[in-house]
Order: sequence, then structure tokens, then C-alpha cells
Amino acid sequence: RETRFAARRATSPRAQGRGSVQPSLWLVLLQTLLHDPGRAKFLADLPEGDTPEADIVASVVSLLREHPELTSHGIVEHFRGRPEQHTLETAEAAQLSWNEDDDVEKDFQGALDSLRKEAERKSLANLQGRKPSELTPEERLRLSAIQPRKPSGA
Repeated sequence: RETRFAARRATSPRAQGRGSVQPSLWLVLLQTLLHDPGRAKFLADLPEGDTPEADIVASVVSLLREHPELTSHGIVEHFRGRPEQHTLETAEAAQLSWNEDDDVEKDFQGALDSLRKEAERKSLANLQGRKPSELTPEERLRLSAIQPRKPSGA
């Protein structure tokens, strides 16, 4: 079974048709979280994001830590009248087009893995862009672990 996430990533926007917009990884994560709010327990180390959707996912995860009993509809209701409401309603409505062949767990894991890799790349790029004197000992160790070793005695 092919996941919706994989299908979205593998299909070019032109092949998807006019007006079709590929959802962001954060929106995919939000949709799968609304599909099964119990997934919030797997998001203890949620990567940081710099988009409104990333902020909404973080808010939903925080809410679910306090109220793990909430359903998808309960989550949307909690944010009623707030700026997050529209995005949450859109994400909840997207589930109506899902069918039983969709592998939502693979979508969840795929989006989460991609977001974690993206956050790691950004973090390493940030470290590489700083002067060695500005780095903490932990940051220097992390950076030295990823940089290629120079041959000794050459």
C-alpha cells in the first residue's frame, strides 16, 4: 500500500492538476495527529519549526499532554475563535477524503522523520556557520563528529 505522503512526494504538482497544493510536512503531521490524537505521546522530541503550522502542531501536542482524552473534534473545539481554528478545521476536513487503504501511520512517521532530518540539517548548518570560539564544547564535539577527517601526516 502506498501512503498518501509518499504519493504526494512522488507526484509532481503538474501531474496533480491545477489548483492542487501539496501540504507541508507540518500539515501532514497535524492531519495524522488529528486522525489519532494518541500519536501525541510519540512527539516528546518534536522538532522545532518556524511556520504557523509548526506552532499549531506544538500547541496541539501540548494540549494533548494535558488532555489525552480529547478527540479530533474536541481539539478543534478547544481552538474555536482563535487563529489556529481555520488550519485545524482544514486539517480535520482533509480526513474525509482518506480511505481504508491509506497508511496513516506511514504518513505520520514519514512526515516526522523528514521534519527531524530537516531540523538536524538546519542545526548543523548553523553550527558550521559560526566561529569555533562561539561554540560550546558540546557543539564542537557534535560538529567534529560530522566533519570529514583530514588525513594525518600528509
